[in-house]
Amino acid sequence: MEGNQGRRTTADEKLRVMEEGTQSGPAISEVCRRHQIHHSRVYRWKRLARQEL
Repeated sequence: MEGNQGRRTTADEKLRVMEEGTQSGPAISEVCRRHQIHHSRVYRWKRLARQEL
């Protein structure tokens, strides 16, 4: 996760990660490990997306 600091994530990447995390299958922690992001970041993206609606 350290190698990912300062990296900007595009809206498409965020959406892809959030969708992958909501599918039945891998836990959100596994999805985050695979994308090298902290799980709190995904929950924050989800919260912000809900606020946009």
